Amino acid sequence: MIKTAFTLLPMFVSLFWLVMVLIDTQRAKPIRLILSVFFSITFLLYLSHAFYFNFEYQNYLHFDAVYKFANIAVFPLYLLYIVYLTREVNFRPVYLLLFVPAFLVSSTTQILYLFMGDEEALSFIRQVVYWEGPVIQLSPYGSIQLFVHRIIPIVFTLQLVVVSVVGSRLLVQF
Repeated sequence: MIKTAFTLLPMFVSLFWLVMVLIDTQRAKPIRLILSVFFSITFLLYLSHAFYFNFEYQNYLHFDAVYKFANIAVFPLYLLYIVYLTREVNFRPVYLLLFVPAFLVSSTTQILYLFMGDEEALSFIRQVVYWEGPVIQLSPYGSIQLFVHRIIPIVFTLQLVVVSVVGSRLLVQF
């Protein structure tokens, strides 16, 4: 019970701040939009965490692509927030390019799970994501899924470094 409460708490904190941003009509529109999207994405990220930490295998399988999208989209959203706080007042479509890795990883993950089938996909979740035993022979789709699963931390780390450097520079210049 306590474990469930703690795994759900970050999700509800994100939801609370999403509601607060949405009802704050005094804040500038671009900042409200970015913060709304940011808290929506973090809500989905922490919902996926709740499924993971509560061993909801089937739910996590259905949310894995959402988790991977949210995981890789959260730092670009944070960078956009810093950009709009320090420089911008209008949205530029070029900023959407920051989300290409998140869309690619998420859509690739979902397509691969569809090709893998329910049985292999669930087996992949249990063996690769949860480390419940050695990885059995994977289909070609499962092998690609394993590769995608393993590059996520690399992409996340690269984003962390870029956002930290660029964000720090923007804040210092501001």
